[in-house]
Amino acid sequence: MRKSIVILLFYTFILISRIMFAQTLKLGFSIEPSFISYERMDGSSISFVPFSADLKILVAPINWLNIETRPGIFIGSTDYMWVELGGYVRFNLLPSRFYIIAGVNDHIKGGHDDLLYNGVGIGFQKDSRLSFDLIYYWKNGVREDKLNGILKLGFGFSKDIL
Repeated sequence: MRKSIVILLFYTFILISRIMFAQTLKLGFSIEPSFISYERMDGSSISFVPFSADLKILVAPINWLNIETRPGIFIGSTDYMWVELGGYVRFNLLPSRFYIIAGVNDHIKGGHDDLLYNGVGIGFQKDSRLSFDLIYYWKNGVREDKLNGILKLGFGFSKDIL
């Protein structure tokens, strides 16, 4: 839990410092159906998670770069249901509408079950409000099973505030 608080404070500091110099500030949400790959003693498995949702706060200090914070929820099975807090950097591939996204996502289940994941993916900004991204997260779990990775397909909507 302490690790989560430190990460939250770090991203809040970055967000506040960037808002003061931002060209754009957006607020929105995303829905992210996901696939989870894990191994147990009885073999490996892939599960589909139909619902994962995040709030999105995007700050663009310059044209080709966005800093993004995503607090949200991940609703899978009882073993994989948690609150998430993610921090990302989006690099716009100018002059196209595609972008590369990379960051970390902290899955907070409580106590010793917290998991910190690295993620990398690609996205498409359809217009100023609608975006789609595909992000792969990886890290070993801390339970009796080994969580190999999570693949999320995100459908995002955001609106300019600043």
